Amino acid sequence: MATYNITVLSSSNVNGWELSVNGSAAATNPDIDININDSIAWTFEQGSSHPFRITGEGTVWGNYTTGTAIWNPGTNPGTYYYRCTNHGTMVGEIT
Repeated sequence: MATYNITVLSSSNVNGWELSVNGSAAATNPDIDININDSIAWTFEQGSSHPFRITGEGTVWGNYTTGTAIWNPGTNPGTYYYRCTNHGTMVGEIT
């Protein structure tokens, strides 16, 4: 069981999320691969115009613009999507 630290960086870019995974350089809409029972510790720095949500496998989680939160798929493998609820091009996969 691992925990990934991901920062959702502040950006005015509506073409994609800028994410820093475990302190790495920011990437646009990176795919995130995790295992069952792994967790993601999210830090939200993107601001109010980009609400962050995770959907998939019957899940709707979050509507974050600031702060921190922990998410994990529990024992439900599958494909999840992180997305901006305001901009359709700001989306990536978690598998």
